[in-house]
Amino acid sequence: MTYTPEQVERLLPTVWGGTWAWGRQNPQAPDPDMPRATSVASQGGTYWAHLADIRMAWRTAWALTREMRVALLLTYGWGWTQEEIAEHEQVSQRAISKRIARGLELLAYAMNEPDARRTAA
Repeated sequence: MTYTPEQVERLLPTVWGGTWAWGRQNPQAPDPDMPRATSVASQGGTYWAHLADIRMAWRTAWALTREMRVALLLTYGWGWTQEEIAEHEQVSQRAISKRIARGLELLAYAMNEPDARRTAA
């Protein structure tokens, strides 16, 4: 599986909200009143692995600058708009947009390439 910046964008809010993942809805899930099949844990999907990967990438992606981390945290962790972040950081909205886009790319790269991460301390 190869991670894309779009997938990273969907997973990133789970880094800061420990219970956030439990409230996620699966748009491909059957209706609740449908009969359930037996469950095999080893074939249950990869969602929890994705959550572990994004958390590890956030902690260990050495290429993320402080500015990128701030822009990503304020956007996906706190729900600020790019304009609010730009005002807070005293830069243009375009600069924030670039920081976010590049940060998502670097996180996707860190999730896809284990050598792109340093060992967690």
